[in-house]
Amino acid sequence: MLATDDHSESHIVTLALSGLLLADPKSTLTGIFNQMLADNSGSPRDHVLKFLAESLKRLPKETLDDQLEEFILEQTNKVLLDVSEDEFILLITVLSSLKCMSTVPGRQKLVNMITTQVVQAVPSFDPQDASCLAQVRESGRQAVRFLSKNVTAGAFLRYTLQKVIPFFEPIGSELDRRGILRVLTEFSMHPGDAFLSCSEAERAQILCPLHSLLLSSLPTVPEDPLLALSSAVETDSGSGKSQSTKNLIPDEVSNLNLLEIECLLFSIVNLAKLLPSFLDFTDLSSGDSASNSEAISRVRCVRPKLQYLARLLQLYRRNILSATEELLKLEEIAQESAAHEAKQALSNVEVLVRLFFRNRPNLDISAMMPSWKKMPVTVKPGEKRPPIPLADQSMDTVKTGRTERTFYRMPVGRWSGGRSGARGGFRGRRFSDNSLPGRGRMY
Repeated sequence: MLATDDHSESHIVTLALSGLLLADPKSTLTGIFNQMLADNSGSPRDHVLKFLAESLKRLPKETLDDQLEEFILEQTNKVLLDVSEDEFILLITVLSSLKCMSTVPGRQKLVNMITTQVVQAVPSFDPQDASCLAQVRESGRQAVRFLSKNVTAGAFLRYTLQKVIPFFEPIGSELDRRGILRVLTEFSMHPGDAFLSCSEAERAQILCPLHSLLLSSLPTVPEDPLLALSSAVETDSGSGKSQSTKNLIPDEVSNLNLLEIECLLFSIVNLAKLLPSFLDFTDLSSGDSASNSEAISRVRCVRPKLQYLARLLQLYRRNILSATEELLKLEEIAQESAAHEAKQALSNVEVLVRLFFRNRPNLDISAMMPSWKKMPVTVKPGEKRPPIPLADQSMDTVKTGRTERTFYRMPVGRWSGGRSGARGGFRGRRFSDNSLPGRGRMY
């Protein structure tokens, strides 16, 4: 299967291997993995891995037992040491299809395997190497798939902060930059014990490159920001139709990357919550320790840039949204999705910026959702999902769950007379038309 490129020959080999896999699964898998590990020709192994991913799903449960899954996990871990980008994704697909990987310990083990693979494959990060960028980006994306409340990526987070973020600025590809920063944001939401086990001094040292990257990503504040912004507004209002709009937009707005700023703000706020001494939002009135002064200086350095950013977002909101949409179109997403994601990113940045101007901000932003993630639809226990209204049905009818029904009511008083013995009538004494009703009880 590795040597042939003929589709008909490959189909015959696939049918033969499928029969052998059902008859003797362990021996067949041993031969497949040994051939992949011993193959030095550099030929692609995508079709072999696709065969494994599809064949393992068709194996009966009594055949794919725990021992066989452990054997597949051990052999796949060996193949992971030398794989291409596409082969890596297929191998993770093979592993995630195993029953032992559907549990919380299994998913945590899978995340640890991905982390070990990327640490061994990329011991030193080179921002100019395309294969190095793809390795870190795709490994992070695959690890993010398995993160949850009980599955964390602390080791991968620490590797990204120590090995990748200090050399992040020379990366030229917009998609690579955004992909790595989104992975970092996801990891900061699930830090784990590997990051928390470090000392406070070591954690502060790890977070310093992230703070420096945030400062470099924010717009540069001019000497007189109020004068610069007011002159831009006056030029915009008095320009008329003779000048183009692009000439009126300052360079700070044209070079602004709102998507990267959102990721960096998310990451630093999430990680500063785990290390309160890294950012000090109070005044330098209590204590003269070096750590306290450094924490205050970090906030003081970033506040003017954030204030200038907030002012730019107010004045050039439409231009920034359109530029952000153009950046999102590089990912080949729909126009409506790009517009919604751009608005969500701008809203998140505005909320996160306001946190830095409070004396004692609440850094718990777990209720916030990054712009590229969809808000999950949650239904409370015991609560029914809202029904879908029909074409001729109003929303009031949908809320009540039933249509209004009018019941027949028996007439009373002088209009209650009728045939004797009629069903549904009163059984008491009837009054004639000329007589007045008595004072007794009427039944």
